[in-house]
Amino acid sequence: MKIRASTLALCVAYIAACVAILYALNHGGIRLLFALVTLVSGAFLGWLLCWLHDCGALTYSHVIVSWLIVNGTCVLWGVLYLAAVGAEQIAETLGRYVVTELLGTVGFALAKATVENLSKNNSWPDKKSGIKTDL
Repeated sequence: MKIRASTLALCVAYIAACVAILYALNHGGIRLLFALVTLVSGAFLGWLLCWLHDCGALTYSHVIVSWLIVNGTCVLWGVLYLAAVGAEQIAETLGRYVVTELLGTVGFALAKATVENLSKNNSWPDKKSGIKTDL
């Protein structure tokens, strides 16, 4: 039941985001859409950090990676805004750096987590185990 509720909440949030984007584009233009995305991204970062804190999993690397991903997403929307208002050359150059930052941050975080999980969950030859064997 809990999975259905979270899936339903995710679907409702997605529909609400689509409606907000369409409303912003029809009534306020690209500037309102950019402001809306920035506010929602900041709210998401705050929620994510509070959730990690409540779970007891908040570490410095989680904060840095989360901030970089949310900041990169906001700047990527800024690149789209620049392209929409006619500054294509700046948007193209800035877009390369932003996408590199996002992919590099996510890739490094995934690689780090994979190595940590392998190290924690495997029995390496030099890792001392709590089981004593009598040979």
